[in-house]
Amino acid sequence: MNLGPWEAYVDPPGFTFHVPAIALPAGSTVQVMGDNGAGKTVFLERVLLPRLEEQGRRVFFVAQDLALQAHVLAATLAAQGMPAPRAQGALGAAWAADAGADDVLVLDETDRHLTPEEMQRLLALPVAAAFLVSHQPRPWPRTHCLKVTRRGRDVRIEEVRP
Repeated sequence: MNLGPWEAYVDPPGFTFHVPAIALPAGSTVQVMGDNGAGKTVFLERVLLPRLEEQGRRVFFVAQDLALQAHVLAATLAAQGMPAPRAQGALGAAWAADAGADDVLVLDETDRHLTPEEMQRLLALPVAAAFLVSHQPRPWPRTHCLKVTRRGRDVRIEEVRP
């Protein structure tokens, strides 16, 4: 799977994102890091996800505020005839369990809601790529690391050593 090169203006909040060309082999686990307010979530929701969907990929996105997303996930599972667990972490894991080899998993700071076992189960899914968002390095295995840096309204995405 290839990302970039992209330059995208997102309004609001009025940021311009600069994304270099990045090649991700199948099964990549990518940590997306940056300071609070750097633009990690805006990058995911408004730059990365639309482009992945344009490529025909299904995206299984678990938001950092899982409490707000829980009702939608439960309704989606119910519409598919699947049971919806009550616990937020189990709900996110159940929703993404259908992900396959061409799909992408995006976990936006969900390690705050998911147990280590739930995270391991999700990271074991046979997806094209998994993106893990955090402010700092986490102990999860990763093959790539993207650093998000914002200066004013200019946001740069760069690949750094995992």
